[in-house]
Amino acid sequence: MHLLNNIPGFHPRFANAAEVRAAERAHRPTSPIKVALLSNPMAQTNWRSVAHDRLVKSMPNPLLCVSTPAPSDIAWGLDHLLLQMHANVLIINGGDGTIHHTLNAMFDLLDAQEKRFGVTIPPPRMLFVNGGGMNMVARTFRTRGHPIRTLRTFLKRSRDCALGELRTLNVPLLKVQEGDQQRLGFIFGSELVHNALSIYERFGRGYRGLTQFFTQLGRGYILKNAMWEQFGHLISPPRETLEINGIDQGDYGAFVASTIPMTLALGAVRTFKDHPPRGRLNSIAVQARDPLAIIATIPFLMSGARGPGFRYPKNVHTSRLNGPYTLDGELFSHAQGELEVSLSGREIEGLILSD
Repeated sequence: MHLLNNIPGFHPRFANAAEVRAAERAHRPTSPIKVALLSNPMAQTNWRSVAHDRLVKSMPNPLLCVSTPAPSDIAWGLDHLLLQMHANVLIINGGDGTIHHTLNAMFDLLDAQEKRFGVTIPPPRMLFVNGGGMNMVARTFRTRGHPIRTLRTFLKRSRDCALGELRTLNVPLLKVQEGDQQRLGFIFGSELVHNALSIYERFGRGYRGLTQFFTQLGRGYILKNAMWEQFGHLISPPRETLEINGIDQGDYGAFVASTIPMTLALGAVRTFKDHPPRGRLNSIAVQARDPLAIIATIPFLMSGARGPGFRYPKNVHTSRLNGPYTLDGELFSHAQGELEVSLSGREIEGLILSD
């Protein structure tokens, strides 16, 4: 299932104290660059054309390359790459969902080893290559091109460099707190966004098809036809109110928060054009609640235009709401209680390649 299984005597394990102390030293600015690759073979672009093996051929050390077919493989894969092999640059080959699961597993791993050994290891510098279906994070760091070309460009430019010489962009992560569980990410969407992405998955991941679907759904609402009977519940407005910075905002239709600019549809669609101010979140609150009004907002959300009833709250640092949600395009359908969305205090250093 992954390259390391081909090594005689290899078995997944977790690092010991000596390995962890050596890993900490690898993150000094003067340290030589040591590059690792983590791939999701199920991500859309990988599945169609790229594949892990094609990238491995360009990597300096094949033993620093892991393919993780399931999220459960990520923790031991990261332990091997970051703590046992002391990589200080991590290439993530996948889409937004792959990045999401990798970051959450990585911070859990680094927190656990710090509690165990008392050694603080920073996250590696990260290079995001476009191996998935949705790649908003890669666009933020301007690495939207073909994964193999991106990898080769990085290796060429970083040859003979020390770690501290790499050009990076620090980006904060938001936190979604649900009871005693928390997840880190870049882009949060409330229940309506969750349902729209569910439809996106079901109807072939086409933005044009998704827009056409909502057009047909609007007709279905008027005619009360079979489509409305089957899918109308997906655009029901939330029952609870939205709270921003401790102030109740009343009824709402949808809410989106992000720590990065958001671009879709090959970069042509821009919902958030800029990074939010330091210590704040980008956010949109949609006030529409009537089914036809909600349907009418979809083209505006997709085009990044200011639609009817849209509000762009300023200086947002915390919001509270309820229900299913999305984080970096991943669906969390189980959520039923209150959610708190805020900045996590965590940051990553993403590599910038373009001038």
